[in-house]
Amino acid sequence: TGGGTWNVLAEHWDGTAWTAQSTPALPDFEGYGPGTAYLDGVSCARVKCTAVGTIEYDGGLISQTLAERWNGKKWVIQATPDPGGGFNNNLQAVSCTSARACTAVGLYFDSDTGANSKPFDLMVMTWNGSQWTEQGIADPSGGDGSWLYGVACTAVCAAVGGYDTSAGGFALAERN
Repeated sequence: TGGGTWNVLAEHWDGTAWTAQSTPALPDFEGYGPGTAYLDGVSCARVKCTAVGTIEYDGGLISQTLAERWNGKKWVIQATPDPGGGFNNNLQAVSCTSARACTAVGLYFDSDTGANSKPFDLMVMTWNGSQWTEQGIADPSGGDGSWLYGVACTAVCAAVGGYDTSAGGFALAERN
């Protein structure tokens, strides 16, 4: 928008032209208001589509995961887990093999400030047709922070991203 905030944008291609679709109002978070949001990834299985991204509050100091589902008539926000204390989480990509099977990836910023804490960690979530569930995933050994930015699923899922160490940044590929 002209005020420097992000708003969700969804459009549909009918074979001839793009048409903007209305998206639901964003939820309030602990008195910060509805926030601003953006979508980073989308995947469709038949007429059901899922889009993922981030809702930001307090000028971007707080971010939470966002998943929206096209049910054939309108976009609906889906409840998603927010790991790491729920204050800085981002979903970057999603892949759906059916209306009841999606995998989303991203990163969350670790709220642990201990000596062995990392600034951010891998995040994987799965959709089973009724809810999103966080999946455990191991960070690379010796990594100082890791992230996933892309995912593709068939019978198995492969996700790509990167990780940092004291020696520099490296590519990362994960598979289930």
